[in-house]
Amino acid sequence: MADASSPLLTENRDTPSLLILNKCDLGIHPDWREASGIRFSCSTGEGRKELEEAIVRIFASQLPSEAGSSLVAINTRHQHELGLCLEHVRLASEFISRQESPEFTALELREALAHLGEITGAVDTEDVLGAIFSSFCLGK
Repeated sequence: MADASSPLLTENRDTPSLLILNKCDLGIHPDWREASGIRFSCSTGEGRKELEEAIVRIFASQLPSEAGSSLVAINTRHQHELGLCLEHVRLASEFISRQESPEFTALELREALAHLGEITGAVDTEDVLGAIFSSFCLGK
């Protein structure tokens, strides 16, 4: 994720698998105009649909080819856990939209990860949340 309203910094020159140009509502700095990435605004929600679609595309491209074109939970327990995970992600998204304290968002994301962990095995929430929150500040 990069601040699209600021100049391109040297540490931003790596080629990520998904470049998210945040703060696009503040205008795109000339350094970023030619960059191919998702134009996004946490404040207005602009670009959210494109971001969600890109994440799904990247995730689906990483699946083994025998997975086919549909993503379906294997059993009822998986479906239940995925439903709970989705609800916690929805709540986290609402907290972000309402600019609530980041602690509420982190709590919901931890719960979502716990439910995923019930399907995939243990998930190290500290590593995942550290990666998410080190990239940008939600408290502004």
